[in-house]
Amino acid sequence: MASVYAAAALICARQGASNPAILPIGVLLAGCLVWLSVVDLVEFRLPNWLTLSLAVAGMAWQSGLEAAALAEHAAAAAAGFSALYAVAWSFERYRGYPGLGLGDAKLFGAGGAWVGFAGLPPVLLVASILALAGVAIAYVAGARIDRRTRLPFGPFLGAAIWLVWLLGPAMPYQ
Repeated sequence: MASVYAAAALICARQGASNPAILPIGVLLAGCLVWLSVVDLVEFRLPNWLTLSLAVAGMAWQSGLEAAALAEHAAAAAAGFSALYAVAWSFERYRGYPGLGLGDAKLFGAGGAWVGFAGLPPVLLVASILALAGVAIAYVAGARIDRRTRLPFGPFLGAAIWLVWLLGPAMPYQ
């Protein structure tokens, strides 16, 4: 994960040449996401106060937008949370045990405040690919992986949110 953030920091510095506000905001966002990632890796939880702060900061960053665009980012935050909440609820109802923490849903919602609707699908795709790569590396390294193996998803979501925020959603239909 550290290499992903380091590479993204270089991109952020380069982007800062054209928009000076990108660098301090990017550092703030990356710092918050790294903090959340470390807590999730160590404690398997994402603190509510930190994910809420991230969502509020995302909305503050968008506050210079027109009212309609600001509303779209607020709706994207709600949609991001709702989507992963529905996945977590459905999985637990079907399997009988939790498969996704609500902190992950809150983090995805906070990401929606930063990247908007267009950024949510790429965030989830990139985070999922990074998580699968992490599991594959752990498996090859000899870790025992089964259906009950716990995996903190926050670091992967954090890296994806940061990259999509910085680079844009890169959706082919736009």
